[in-house]
Amino acid sequence: MQRLDVRLPDGLRLACYRGGEPDAPPLVLLHALGEDSTSWEEVADRLAPHFSLLAVDLRGHGASDWPGSYSHELIRDDILGVLDAVGLHDVVLIGHSLGGAVAYLIAMQQPERVTRLVVEDVVPPFPHERPVRDRPDTPLPFD
Repeated sequence: MQRLDVRLPDGLRLACYRGGEPDAPPLVLLHALGEDSTSWEEVADRLAPHFSLLAVDLRGHGASDWPGSYSHELIRDDILGVLDAVGLHDVVLIGHSLGGAVAYLIAMQQPERVTRLVVEDVVPPFPHERPVRDRPDTPLPFD
């Protein structure tokens, strides 16, 4: 897959990876918390003959910027910005865990843009208060 950095209007840079068949239907892959787009490599190899693939390192993950502010809604808006920047409509969205939550928020906000939605290991979007834990002293693979 080829790397494409997308700079969003707010200045945030997201690392995206394109592959598959350029003229095939677009499929967007959104990874889980603490992972990055490389978590899709095995699946992407199998999907590549049938789709134009776009895998994104979500904000605070992988080679994307780590801005320090995070929410499902911010990440949803990031991905919508990426879709706008690369001109994708009528997409298949596949998301795992955090990526799945972001995928269903995209489908809720812009259902006309999503042809199919696949989510794996996603919690329902029930609001609740969650304590914020202190960051450990050891390095983490995500912000």
